[in-house]
Amino acid sequence: MNTNTETPAVTAPEQALAHAALFESLALCFRSRPGESPQTLRGIVDESPERWRPELLEVAKLMEQVTEEHYLQLFGNGGLCHDCESAYVTNRPAGGLLADVAGFYRAFGYTAACGAGSEPAEVCQGAGRFGNLPHSSSGSPADPIDHIATELSFVSFLFAKEAHAQFGGNVLAADICRRARELFLHEHLGTWIVGFTASVDRNASGSGHERAAALVRDALIELGIGEASRAERSTGLDRQSAGPDDSLCGMCPAAANADEDACL
Repeated sequence: MNTNTETPAVTAPEQALAHAALFESLALCFRSRPGESPQTLRGIVDESPERWRPELLEVAKLMEQVTEEHYLQLFGNGGLCHDCESAYVTNRPAGGLLADVAGFYRAFGYTAACGAGSEPAEVCQGAGRFGNLPHSSSGSPADPIDHIATELSFVSFLFAKEAHAQFGGNVLAADICRRARELFLHEHLGTWIVGFTASVDRNASGSGHERAAALVRDALIELGIGEASRAERSTGLDRQSAGPDDSLCGMCPAAANADEDACL
């Protein structure tokens, strides 16, 4: 009798979809409408990489205790922690940074930041599962384009588009999505997550937000976004200590040169 019970190897598209679920789960933890997040979060945790599920479930339990009042005390306009990239990255003009982020979003048709995201079926059609990834709900008009939830959801979006391309055998499109995701992580989300995590840790130790921020940091490290390089380019800032620079700069050349059609 064959007693081989080895778990089937995870395919590249399945791995990409699992990471899409992971980053969307983390995005949900920082939405500006916290009351809607825990149930949705529980609904997609099982699609995340297996090794992350226990911690994500613990975060989901903690997030059930978060009220809108608690959220606004920590984030929001008058909260203790900045939750946008432009508040942490002080070595470039905020206007240019925001234009850079917007360029990435436009190049890949990511409209969730404006409250009108692509339907999940467009991204994951043919995947056979994971059809309920709520990209369109994680961003909202209340969340700026460089908000932590918006950027995390964009990373999830790129993972899902990569999986869609892989399922369809489109090697070029999958490679474009992968390279764009790596560039976005290195030039944007990865540059301020250390400072963001430190700020949340100082102001909300032991909370669901503190645990979620730590998971974001760990997920980026797993993807090769080294903590040392990020620490050199970001500073942990609370609202009392600094504000964003409002000067303007140019557009992102990498996003402008992206082959949008190849990724659709």
